[in-house]
Amino acid sequence: MPRSFGFWLDPTTGQVHEVRTHQDWLLENASLVGLEDAVVGFDPQQDQDAIRLIGVRAGLVRIRDYGARMSVQFWSEPDRVAAVLCAVRRFLPKAGVGPLKKIWVNNLANNDQVTVTIQQFMDTDLRLLFLEDLEN
Repeated sequence: MPRSFGFWLDPTTGQVHEVRTHQDWLLENASLVGLEDAVVGFDPQQDQDAIRLIGVRAGLVRIRDYGARMSVQFWSEPDRVAAVLCAVRRFLPKAGVGPLKKIWVNNLANNDQVTVTIQQFMDTDLRLLFLEDLEN
């Protein structure tokens, strides 16, 4: 099985953290992202989804490259979606992903999601990906 790569991306600063597992990294580095109080008492095996959701709800973007596909999960109100996705766009070339790889993008705040190729993601008006109001 090919190794999958995981990342936490701070869309505000552009800072990227490569991770083996998102929940372990968050538990071990919670103070770096101001979440030390939020993750107290969580078990990395039993509470994987809850821990990852804490990171995403705090504004981090969870990215996982599974080899044949990539997933991006974030939590954003509609007026910030384009800014978050622009940060993901700036990151992707550094991740070395090919243009034909599928990327699944999911805004967990409202479960808006889209699956496109990396090339489509890079070339599409980001406001159209989630059918945002084009007048904003």
